[in-house]
Amino acid sequence: TPRYLSNVKASLISHLGTKMHLEAKRLAAREHRMVSERKSCGINVGKEVLSNILEHSSDRAIERRIALEKAKGTNMGTKNHSRLIVPKLRSSMHAVLSQSFLLLLTTVDPVTMRPPPFTIMADKATIRRETGQMHGLIVMIAGVLVAIFLSTLRCAAIDGDGLAEVIIDCLCRGSPLSLDKSILIHS
Repeated sequence: TPRYLSNVKASLISHLGTKMHLEAKRLAAREHRMVSERKSCGINVGKEVLSNILEHSSDRAIERRIALEKAKGTNMGTKNHSRLIVPKLRSSMHAVLSQSFLLLLTTVDPVTMRPPPFTIMADKATIRRETGQMHGLIVMIAGVLVAIFLSTLRCAAIDGDGLAEVIIDCLCRGSPLSLDKSILIHS
């Protein structure tokens, strides 16, 4: 037998008024609220970890920072937010930034049909009595010159060739970038 639109509409209207439908709708709204709160909590904790990293605070300081934000009424959650989360988030943030820098430096500009030009900066760094080299880039992003800090790597040999190898490590060998050497020649 054919189902007429009027019958379907009547069935739908009667279903929408049932307790079962109203309960399902209430549960769906509750689940959506919980997911939203968890996401908000994760973002807030991530912001605190990022602030902790940018201020060069110890990993242990994150527990105090989260407790302070919680006392202020910020949604920070109550689970798995000890100092042990900082190294995991730090490495995740590093991976995301490295991938973003790679994408920035390898995306072909539609006008020039080439990746954007950039320059590498390098300077001596002594950390805990070990000589290293700091690396950064200057690249144009949306018409603005932007300086990007990349890494500080230990130098085995402190001569011209040794320092050049450390720059190659930084840009091409995954410390932190993995650019193709041909991009270096054209930049």
